[in-house]
Amino acid sequence: MSSQANTNMVMIGWAVGDITPVEPVLVSGQFHARISEKVLDPITATALAIGHGNSNKQAILLSCDLLWIDGLVLNSVREALGKRITDFDPKHLIINATHTHNGPETVDNMYPPAPEGVMSPAEYRECLIETLAEIATQAWNTREPGGFSRAFNYAVVGHNRRPTYSGGWSAMYGSVNRDDFVGLEGFEDHGLDMLFTWDADSNLTGIIINLACPSQVSEALSVISADFWHETRLAMKEAFGENLFILPQVSAAGDMSPHPIVHKTRETDMLSRMGLSLREAIARRITRAVIEVFDVVQKDISTHAEIAHTVKELNLPFRKLTAAEIAESQAEIERLTKELPASPEGITGDGTLSAKWVSREWHSGILERAKLQEQGATFKIEFNVFRLGDIAFCTNPFELYLDFGLAIKARSYAFQTFLIQLACGRGGWGGYLPTAKAESKGSYGAIPGSCSISADGGWLLVKETLAILKNMWK
Repeated sequence: MSSQANTNMVMIGWAVGDITPVEPVLVSGQFHARISEKVLDPITATALAIGHGNSNKQAILLSCDLLWIDGLVLNSVREALGKRITDFDPKHLIINATHTHNGPETVDNMYPPAPEGVMSPAEYRECLIETLAEIATQAWNTREPGGFSRAFNYAVVGHNRRPTYSGGWSAMYGSVNRDDFVGLEGFEDHGLDMLFTWDADSNLTGIIINLACPSQVSEALSVISADFWHETRLAMKEAFGENLFILPQVSAAGDMSPHPIVHKTRETDMLSRMGLSLREAIARRITRAVIEVFDVVQKDISTHAEIAHTVKELNLPFRKLTAAEIAESQAEIERLTKELPASPEGITGDGTLSAKWVSREWHSGILERAKLQEQGATFKIEFNVFRLGDIAFCTNPFELYLDFGLAIKARSYAFQTFLIQLACGRGGWGGYLPTAKAESKGSYGAIPGSCSISADGGWLLVKETLAILKNMWK
């Protein structure tokens, strides 16, 4: 074997760990505060370490059943990882969230203070950081020569969640059974990008499953849950064995949801007649798509590959706030302050009051952005492009609208491109990043409080991502 072949040999390691809180926590994902009443199913973190031996051509991909990964968590895990392993560059650690709306809150002051007997975000975060660092370390330390296969198929999971009306406006989860409904605002992507990994004896070890939909079927419940990824893991392990590692990634899906807008009544009826929950149905669709390609991918395993990893910082323009938007937020803060008690203590368990508290913080954030706007500030993000053979993994810290992701995939220099949203850089979670069309039509997910970056910033992200891809493949 040539030295070049040895250099390009792929080393692979996996690890998984439980990140389920041991006590009640604040549940992340809604405007009102929720305290977890029970654990519906466990939430986990799964890591894949992959690279060339001891070279810096490497990455650890770490997926978590959480709403988001904020900058404090990422930076702290990287710091802890750097103390545990010396032959890995911590900046090559990529952590993404599945965007379950039934995970513990990890960000301080998103909600009123946690009452006695409930873990605060800081307390849970401390445990989380240590666990994630240990999982990543285990994946890195168990690397062995192996192989990988890429695959693509379809599974209906995500649906556009922004109905549009004849008046020229949209509404997230708006009604479609009305005279002025004229269609959905954007496209839907049912593509399923998959990466299979194998050991030296060609035994399947794990699968990355990347799809354009957040995991939020059970988003209204006050429970801890991995959502449809729990049922998917069960179905996949039944099909391929209990020791299978499954690493979920959410592609660009800021305007997507597992809740069908147009066909909701008929889907609900059909699932009831079939004796399936929506989560079970989604798991079945994903698993069938994986099974369909399995016979092909197990005959096409690559054990050597070109690998490259670029980590880049990018300054993106804030979405410009108008004087009217700033005045509206100021008025809302004044109104909500009058309706809220002077102290936030004790309001966490009150859905109405806690929602008002969160709304006030939301509008306060808009005023903070107004100050940054006056200073001409920009929003700094970190994004990654990781090459593995003819595959690329491209990250961003946003709930990125589908059109941006499709543009990267369609114009990519890689044969297959995995988009990973809610993969945090040091700037933290970036909120929604909507298209200009969505901005013009309004509603949550496309208004100033829920998105910091303009559509122009989205296209700048596309441009810079494609530039790195071009450089890697030139």
